[in-house]
Amino acid sequence: MRIPILFSLTWGPIACIGQSVASRYDVLITELMSDPLPVVGLPAAEYVELTNVSGKNLDLKGWRISDGNATSVIPVSQAMAPGDRVILSGRTHANALAAHGAAIGLSGFPSLDNDGDRIVLTSPEGVTVHAVTYHPSWHANDVKRDGGWSLEMIDTGLPCLGAENWTSSADPSGGTPGRRNSNEGKAGDSTAPRLLRTHSIDSLSIVAVFSETLDSAQATDRMRYEIDHQMGHPVSVSPMPPHFNEVMVGLPRPLSPKTVYTLSVTNLRDCAGNAMDTRDWKRAGLPERPSKGQIRINELLFNPRNDGSDYAELLNLGPSIVDASSLFLANGSGALQSGSPVRGSEKPWLLFPGDHAVFTPDTAALMHQFPRADPALSIQTRGFPSLPDDAGVLRILDDAGTELDAFSYNARMHHPLVFDKEGVALERVDPRSPTMDPSNWTSASSDAGYGSPTRRNSQYAASDTLKGEMRMHPSVVSPDMDGIDDFTTLQYRFKEPGYSCSVWVYDPFGRRIRAVARNALCGTEGHFRWNGLDESGRRLPTGPYYMVMEVTDLTGRTRIWRRPVAVAYRR
Repeated sequence: MRIPILFSLTWGPIACIGQSVASRYDVLITELMSDPLPVVGLPAAEYVELTNVSGKNLDLKGWRISDGNATSVIPVSQAMAPGDRVILSGRTHANALAAHGAAIGLSGFPSLDNDGDRIVLTSPEGVTVHAVTYHPSWHANDVKRDGGWSLEMIDTGLPCLGAENWTSSADPSGGTPGRRNSNEGKAGDSTAPRLLRTHSIDSLSIVAVFSETLDSAQATDRMRYEIDHQMGHPVSVSPMPPHFNEVMVGLPRPLSPKTVYTLSVTNLRDCAGNAMDTRDWKRAGLPERPSKGQIRINELLFNPRNDGSDYAELLNLGPSIVDASSLFLANGSGALQSGSPVRGSEKPWLLFPGDHAVFTPDTAALMHQFPRADPALSIQTRGFPSLPDDAGVLRILDDAGTELDAFSYNARMHHPLVFDKEGVALERVDPRSPTMDPSNWTSASSDAGYGSPTRRNSQYAASDTLKGEMRMHPSVVSPDMDGIDDFTTLQYRFKEPGYSCSVWVYDPFGRRIRAVARNALCGTEGHFRWNGLDESGRRLPTGPYYMVMEVTDLTGRTRIWRRPVAVAYRR
């Protein structure tokens, strides 16, 4: 007697039965127009296109779209069958866009910033269904970047990708709202995720920031994460919306101030299935307000080449960790309250003792001119202060308005033999000598490409150096387990305690193949041993290698020892 059952399924509130609750990636942001002017062929309106890529029937009533500053709620029912597209815009533009497809005009529609923004789509149940953080560099060329052309998603099968999966519309009208995207195809993703950096919410929470969206099943496995200083595995891990490329790591006990930790991760995959092939690690710690004299202006490029960019390099002399988002840059004599200073980083970004961090309005231009710069220490600063080409003042302040350092620069401070000063940075000679001493500044060397952002200055000549010694024996390692020279020992001796030591092994091509120690706390005497194996515990080929020991004291002074070592086998 199945008739009553069939009757109960088909009779009653039929319109409600067909509607489903949305899950992540059921509906995607597949197109957006952030800069509609000059008009190419579409209405002069900002818009976002949504596409239902699921097999579900959905109703958009109560859904929210936000850019972090403004949130708009869809107030009316809008059915979306599988494959349907809907255009969202401001109320005044909905009628014009309705000629291109189903359109909903929203009160308080978020402004899509021309220089990039984050757009988040949330269901009524609070599920982050999709999020896109776009940037004008995603456009195919400079002409389309100047306005009138939309950005289209290429492959809806890879919704977690960023720039690789977006490009300018190829449609003659400038976009395809309500229609199949002109660039629809396969994007492809063969790049494994990388751990970029960490920051701390509080003493019991570290946030790990990755290069792309992670596979959520693996990202929640706490055994894939480990913290040194006898912390071990975290007590909890939780991927964070909207992009799920950040993971909140709960610690078993509080972080200690002025201590540099290491967070390591292993065997994580991105949402496309690409897996890390090695263990990845980054420093972590608890930031504090910088003390007087701790943050120094260390290098300045104020007259860049046409294809370059201004930059200011700051050096953290220690002993504490500093968050770049608590630092402000200003020119002239403006106070923090005047609105002139700009925040160094919009996101938390930890600067550890000894770090050379570079602030610039254009990190892509910086990396183009100085390819040896470290992207992990290159911070794009929105509203970077104007630095005149002839003379000016750069000031660094903390979030309370206290001036940490100031540099009154002048083009005459360059070396007399530098005739063309365009693209040449001024470097500080001694980090501990006065900033305002003109004799403490000179032009970056030609060997360094006239700048050394994120690295020790090419004209560095400190008045004091870290005192100590390092010896290695034997100089030939034979890791064949015969009891003879199966390992080499690095012995060190310092005049005072409290040094942080890292020991690495490099091959002749400069590739790092083994970490013997990472940010280990050294005593006045001690040793490290290397057994001739690589990071995975495999025997290395016979040949020459190098052991490098980098030591940093509590004030940020650093010294590096390099010693040659050979691997050989007796049988």
